[in-house]
Amino acid sequence: MLKRSRQLVALLTFIISLYTLLTQSFGLLYIVFTGLGITSLLIATEEFVENHKNTSVAFVGASVFVLYVALITI
Repeated sequence: MLKRSRQLVALLTFIISLYTLLTQSFGLLYIVFTGLGITSLLIATEEFVENHKNTSVAFVGASVFVLYVALITI
């Protein structure tokens, strides 16, 4: 169950990041996305430490979040 919720968080992060990138709307969704992105980063780090591999869905969500933040700050 916990693994399923982690994948859901990562999937939501990915969907919201695509939506905000395509529509360039920075409001409530941006705040939600930031929270989900940080959560994905934490989950990916935890799974990386536990499994010693980074092939999880959370890692993809965290990577998208990092790329998104990099694009915004440029």
